[in-house]
Amino acid sequence: MRTAGDSDARAGALPRDRPAVTGLRTRGVALFSGLCAAALLALAVPRFFAAVTLLPSSSTMDRLQELQPVSTPALERLIRNQRRALAWQPSGRTWTDLGLAQLLIAERLPGDDPQAKERFAAARQALIEGLSMAPANPFAWSRLAYSQAVLNGWTSEAAAALRMAFITGPYEPRLLWPRLRLSLSAWPSIPLEDHELVLQQIREAWAADPETLTALVTQTDQIATAKLALSGNAAELRAFEARLDEAHR
Repeated sequence: MRTAGDSDARAGALPRDRPAVTGLRTRGVALFSGLCAAALLALAVPRFFAAVTLLPSSSTMDRLQELQPVSTPALERLIRNQRRALAWQPSGRTWTDLGLAQLLIAERLPGDDPQAKERFAAARQALIEGLSMAPANPFAWSRLAYSQAVLNGWTSEAAAALRMAFITGPYEPRLLWPRLRLSLSAWPSIPLEDHELVLQQIREAWAADPETLTALVTQTDQIATAKLALSGNAAELRAFEARLDEAHR
C-alpha cells in the first residue's frame, strides 16, 4: 500500500531525471548540427576552389563574352584553368566554356592540321558534357552542331543539335546571324518538320538587316530558301528581289 511519502518520493524523483534527458537532446541536436555543417562544408569547398581556380582567367572569359579578340596563349591558359576547376567541381557552364575555347583554337589552325581535328573533337566532347548538365543553352547547342558538322558533315546528330539551338533560344539577337549561317549551310540535311524554324529566322534576319541577309543567302546559295521564307508577304518578297537585282548589276 502506497503512503503519502511514497508519492512524494516518486514526484520528487521526476525533476532529477529531466537534466539527463535534456542533456541527451542537446547533444543530439549538436551532433546533427555538426553533421549538417560538415556536409555543407564538403559541398562548399570544391565549389570554392573551382571558383578560385577560374579567377586568373576571368578577364579572358569576359573578353570572349564581349566578342573581343583573345590570343591563343590566353585561350590555352583558360583551358588549363577550366580543366583544374572541373577536377574540383563539375559544372555545365565550365564545360561549355571549355568547348568554346577549344573551338576558337581549332578555327585558327589550318584545316589539314591533325591538331585541328583533335581540337574540334575536344570541343564537341566538352559541349556534350556541359549540355548534359545544363541543356538550356542555345549558344552551346549551336557550337555543338558546328563542331559535329566540321568533324562528320551534317549528320542527323548535327542537325538535331541545331534543332535544339532553336528550341532552347528561338529569339537570341546575338545568335541570329551565326546560327542562320549554320542553318543555311545545313538546309539540305534539315528534316522537313524543322524547316519552319529556319524560315522564321530568315524572316527575323530580313527585319533586322535586309542587306546582310541578301548577301548571306547569296553566299550560301540559298536564295530560293529566302524567297520561300518571305513568300507570305508580297511587299517583302518584292523588296528582296529588288535587292538581288541591284546586287547583280
